[in-house]
Amino acid sequence: VVISRSIDAGQTVAASLSAPTLFTIAGDLTQMEVDASVAEADVGRLAASMTARVEGVPDDAWSNPSPCEQWTARDLVGHLVEVHGRFQQLVGRSPVEHPAVEDDPAGAWAAVRDQMQADLEDPDKLAQEYDGRLGRSTFGQSVDGFIGFDLVVHGWDLARATGQDDAIDPRDVE
Repeated sequence: VVISRSIDAGQTVAASLSAPTLFTIAGDLTQMEVDASVAEADVGRLAASMTARVEGVPDDAWSNPSPCEQWTARDLVGHLVEVHGRFQQLVGRSPVEHPAVEDDPAGAWAAVRDQMQADLEDPDKLAQEYDGRLGRSTFGQSVDGFIGFDLVVHGWDLARATGQDDAIDPRDVE
């Protein structure tokens, strides 16, 4: 998780013999609290970007290591599939049936992405409440506070792991 950045969105970074510090990344996430909010429309846009990256993974790159320690490209997608399922479970819904990530990571991602998008378009599902660790919340508030952020971070991770363009849309780092 990026906790500070030393460059501005869109800024060009010149190659040199020493690596500049572009971002400071948290080492211990157990002590971290994230205060983030992403509009439902942005989650759809971010999911579309993630889909392009998932579909752009060459068949022989799913086992590539990612910037997330001990995770491969396939593990990143597995994490996203799992997290989308956990958000469904917060409000007592079941995650959608999907192919095993090990067999078809793109198919697994597409299934949970489509379920999430349908839920984001349903006002009743958005407003569904649950009691969480931080008190009473709604499905929509929880998705706003985490899913978009997760898609940005792990979209970059997946791109880096599989040799794709790792540029982050400036709207997503402000």
